[in-house]
Amino acid sequence: MRKTTIVRLMIAASLMLVGYILAKLLRVKYETNTYEVGTAFSDISISTDTADIIFALSDDGTCKVECYEKENAKHSVAVENDVLIVRVNKSWYDYIGYNFGWSKITVYLPKAKYNALFINESTGNVEIPKDYLFENVDISLSTGDVNFFASVSKLAKIKATTGNIRVENTSAGALDLSVTTGKVTVSGVTCRDDITVGVVTGSAYLTDSSCRSVISSGITGSISLNNVIQEVCP
Repeated sequence: MRKTTIVRLMIAASLMLVGYILAKLLRVKYETNTYEVGTAFSDISISTDTADIIFALSDDGTCKVECYEKENAKHSVAVENDVLIVRVNKSWYDYIGYNFGWSKITVYLPKAKYNALFINESTGNVEIPKDYLFENVDISLSTGDVNFFASVSKLAKIKATTGNIRVENTSAGALDLSVTTGKVTVSGVTCRDDITVGVVTGSAYLTDSSCRSVISSGITGSISLNNVIQEVCP
């Protein structure tokens, strides 16, 4: 075997070994952490980058936030000015690495009624079950789906750049739902004021619902109304 061939094989083997070591070192690791909350609050604010967010009623009357999260990008959980604040703590170098997992945030709440819910995230799914009643809701994400079944006495505003929004079997003061690319589904909803639906590219389906009026906007897509009743409340 020629000397140059041997050298090339040694270089290739060295590069493969370095690549393997770097892959091990840069691989993102996940862990589960539970944050206990001992202070009462009326509002909820969640800001994260990539995570699924789920709400559930607590079975012991206490509040806790369970996070399956990156070990180098943990979430902080605290109550400030009557607001439960959950946010991710990351620096620019935390984005380096191979990500083979997916973060998940489960919020266990001791009661069903709260004033405001604010969620802002980049990528992930959000699910709010029917157990809850809020005054106002503001959910915004870049990529992901929102399944919303809670009641809202005033305004529920839900926005996704790419993804689907589903609101079912609930009541609201007003709904403002918008996606750039995706689908909006409203079913079994009683709305005291307007249902506003904006879809740039995609479809909107409204079924078995009532409201004061439906306001729709879009560029490329369609809207379907089936058994949508106009009701004017005093």
